[in-house]
Amino acid sequence: EREEPVAGGDLYISLDVNLQNYAVQACKKVKKEKKAKQVSMILMNPQNGEIYAMVNNPEFDLNHPYELNSETDAARGTEEYQNLLNKMWRNQCINDTYEPGSTFKIVTATAALEKGVVSLSDSFYCRGSLTVGGRTIRCHKTSGHGSQTFAQTLMNSCNPAFITWGSRVGAEDFFAYMKKLGLLEKTGVDLPGE
Repeated sequence: EREEPVAGGDLYISLDVNLQNYAVQACKKVKKEKKAKQVSMILMNPQNGEIYAMVNNPEFDLNHPYELNSETDAARGTEEYQNLLNKMWRNQCINDTYEPGSTFKIVTATAALEKGVVSLSDSFYCRGSLTVGGRTIRCHKTSGHGSQTFAQTLMNSCNPAFITWGSRVGAEDFFAYMKKLGLLEKTGVDLPGE
């Protein structure tokens, strides 16, 4: 059903062309350097939910939406080709799910530094995994990072290091730091469930 435009009814978007261009470049660079199948990025204002940039790489040409952005032997009109089109059209930023563990690591590092259970001069030895409560949690580098500085554990997003720091902080204090950082408050963004 089409709604006719109403004079004076304006549309405002929060996308920033400069940030969008930067995000596109960054995603292309990361995809190439990490030899990733796909890279997605969202830049948003956490205070009000405005989206400044959103990128999926690989992307597709909106002027030619029925041309795949990857090579295939599937013939046009087949179910396989249609499935590939559907996958290409899907916006991974808003349709796919992910574990937010790595995005929360900054909270763990902040709490550990603030409480003094780790310092900038500390080092950590990563063997590739750590067992907690009978469950083995692996680092993305399963062979382990070996000895690394605090800064390197941040750059490497090393799971065993963050688990160690989080356990040093303790559950009760970790919860207190979450509260201190405003993570237990509503965002003020009008979203379902807020």
